[in-house]
Amino acid sequence: MKARLNTANRLIIVAVLCVIAATTIYPLIFMLINSFKIQSEYILGPLLFPKQISLTNYKIMYSSYKIVRLFNNSLVIVSCSIFFEIFLCSLAAYAFAKAKFKGKGYLFLFFISMMIIPFQVLMLPLYIMFARLNLINTKLALIIIYTATLIPFALYFLTTNFRTIPDEIIESAKIDGASYFRIYWSIILPIGRSAMITLFILDFVWLWNELVLALIFLQSDETKTITAGVATILGRYSSNQPLMLTGLLLSSLPTIIIYTVVAKYLMKGITVGAVKG
Repeated sequence: MKARLNTANRLIIVAVLCVIAATTIYPLIFMLINSFKIQSEYILGPLLFPKQISLTNYKIMYSSYKIVRLFNNSLVIVSCSIFFEIFLCSLAAYAFAKAKFKGKGYLFLFFISMMIIPFQVLMLPLYIMFARLNLINTKLALIIIYTATLIPFALYFLTTNFRTIPDEIIESAKIDGASYFRIYWSIILPIGRSAMITLFILDFVWLWNELVLALIFLQSDETKTITAGVATILGRYSSNQPLMLTGLLLSSLPTIIIYTVVAKYLMKGITVGAVKG
């Protein structure tokens, strides 16, 4: 009887998970199918497979909307922002987790308290500041803003994870004559790799899909990100659903690929530090 109940419970769990997976996968399939349709065929049957494969939407995205340029802009901005954030925060997290200095707790609290400040409050002052520096419509402006925005959570996340590294390993390295940077490079980074990959995934998904700041600080077509470019298409051609779906599909591909390639590190990096804080 108990075995039957366990089997029934498992079947219920599997069924629920299948429903959740279907709600996630269905929009992707819907976008993929309709990206190969023209407008007239979409109107006749949005849920049907295309009778004839058409690459018109992809050609329009490539020629008229310079999809390659949009991808390059997003890739440069997101990659630079995450690199600077993880590099700076990993160094600071090493100090907060393992070094001993006066006022460490108050300084750490000061940094992580920045997470409670609503970013909407900072938009106008940031725009005025970057306008005076002539950095509006430049990738550098968004890189600086993204990096600064990501630092509080990244510092908290990496510090929590680095605290789980045994002190004995670091003390042994110091006895062998290793410098602080050598310990950081040879011990902290390899052991904390899962945490940093997890942070990379979370940051990449958020930055790649970020829209508000990209629209405010990157107003020219030459500097727009893929998300802002797709939003432009949605605004100008709201009646051409296949073209909109093609843009949405293309903009979502990088995040799907990232999750597929490095998903195994995600849960591992999140659970590290859950026992020891």
